[in-house]
Amino acid sequence: MLNINYNDLRAIKAHFKQSGNESWILLFPGGAGDTYLVSTLLSAFFSTHNVFGRPLNLVLSHRQSFIPRMFSFPHQMLSITNEERIWVQCRLWSPPPFFDPDHPYPLHPSFIGDGDNIRLMEHPNFTVLDVFRFVLKIPFESSAELPIISNMCKEEAELFANKMGILRGESAILFPSSRTIPSPKFEFWIQLANKLSSSGLKVFCNRLPGETCIPGTFPIDFPLNIAIPLCNYAGFTVSTLTGTAQITSTSSASKAIVILHEDKSTLIQNQNGLVTTNDNRIWTMKKIGLPFSGTEFFVSNTDNFFIEASRIVSSLLAGY
Repeated sequence: MLNINYNDLRAIKAHFKQSGNESWILLFPGGAGDTYLVSTLLSAFFSTHNVFGRPLNLVLSHRQSFIPRMFSFPHQMLSITNEERIWVQCRLWSPPPFFDPDHPYPLHPSFIGDGDNIRLMEHPNFTVLDVFRFVLKIPFESSAELPIISNMCKEEAELFANKMGILRGESAILFPSSRTIPSPKFEFWIQLANKLSSSGLKVFCNRLPGETCIPGTFPIDFPLNIAIPLCNYAGFTVSTLTGTAQITSTSSASKAIVILHEDKSTLIQNQNGLVTTNDNRIWTMKKIGLPFSGTEFFVSNTDNFFIEASRIVSSLLAGY
């Protein structure tokens, strides 16, 4: 049971009232992927609701504070706090009685209305971005903004790449881990790493703390603020559908996303010849609503992993 401290809410409001002006106070309770999705829409939020020029004040965890900085919406102010405390404030302020300046507003469908809005993400006509448009009360036709990568981030990524031995355009970074979405068996990633290596690429592996690195790969850990330019530098990425995959969706690297999907009966071939699914419970980049230039692969744990790895690597090399 979370211990709700009412002083937190008063402290947040008092902090943002120091300027003496009304402002929007937006609470970010989600992970990096959700924070990224919301941030792509905040320029539209600003143009829709800020007719009087009220600043946007964002309350989010320290480790995600770099995400809004990749976008151009004006007057942002960041209040860095502990993730658990953000959830406390969202529960305290849920459902929000007002959608007005100076009233903290949780940016997640779980905290809006009766909490059933999270089910909108399974609706066949809604993308995940559409659900966040609903949460932000902006038009459904509002465009998602593309991130802006600063020269400083690009330089930091290149320095990191040189330090770690990443070869420009000749390296693959694997992201097999996810806290929320299941990933294919470890043996699949071993086959994939072997196939990438035999194709002449230097293979790196980014895993969650405490997880075993894939044999034959080089372990790598880096701050997410350099994820896009680092993937651009490496040239190739393979990921599960994580927050990192969403953040790097606009990377110029040749990209593949691996989706664990055991029910082959829901797979269909679209007009471009690519395989996708009609199961709205399965998240894909199309379901999320982000632009994505890579390819998604649906892998079952009963598949021949050598064949699937070969298929993925052929697509990656063809797309570079």
